[in-house]
Amino acid sequence: MNSMSVIDITLIASFIITLALIVGGMISKSNWWRKPLFYATIILCLLLLLKTILIALENLGLV
Repeated sequence: MNSMSVIDITLIASFIITLALIVGGMISKSNWWRKPLFYATIILCLLLLLKTILIALENLGLV
């Protein structure tokens, strides 16, 4: 498995997690943005994005 597929999988996973969070918040119609799960998901997405950037830099030989 090459690194580009790892990047694609990481991006897809972060989009799916974010979409699921938004849909879940719309369904519950409560103060979902105040729930710890919301912040945990945002942090997870940021970590996935950071990982993706690091993999891209590594592929370019900059790291």
